Amino acid sequence: PGDGSVYHARPDEKNASASQKADIAMTYQLRGHGSLICLKLMRSSLTYYRGPLLSRDASSMVQYAAGCFATGQPITLARIPIGSYSLLVDVKAADGSVLERASAFFVVSTEVAPDANDLFLPSYEWQDVAEGQAVPSGLEVHLSLDGSHQRTARIPPSWRLQVYLGAHLGFLRTDVQRTTKLHEIIAAATEHAASVQHAADG
Repeated sequence: PGDGSVYHARPDEKNASASQKADIAMTYQLRGHGSLICLKLMRSSLTYYRGPLLSRDASSMVQYAAGCFATGQPITLARIPIGSYSLLVDVKAADGSVLERASAFFVVSTEVAPDANDLFLPSYEWQDVAEGQAVPSGLEVHLSLDGSHQRTARIPPSWRLQVYLGAHLGFLRTDVQRTTKLHEIIAAATEHAASVQHAADG
């Protein structure tokens, strides 16, 4: 599944009373010569705000399914119920050693993601929020008290960035400001990975 994708759950044509589910065909390309593809699918309840919200908090998810398949075999995640998911993939050699590792987060929902025109695109400057626009969580929002109910919003001068770096590294959490450069975030991620590795070795 594509990371960040929303898959549409559809009714069961043979059983109208059954809950809606999705079938997701996997596509993959191997760079090595693995013998097995091992999957672990984690699931949590789906939340909504003007559409389904993707969760990247793997710690809140429970295992839904797991299995290993021969490389080259078509793989379909069949009859996946509504929820927010994390898919962890290991490509293994014949001796069981892990050659590659990847992960993706996705959503199965009866609702589609909100239209791009309905999304508020924030900046560090105060901007008017149009009626009906969804405001991402974490922004500073001011509501006019003159009866017009006009809203303005901006990115806070300082905010906490949270990035999932994989099952072994967990989450990077670092403070970001308007002047923060990309190389500073990369350096923080590198330092975080080194500290996790040091703790594992120690």
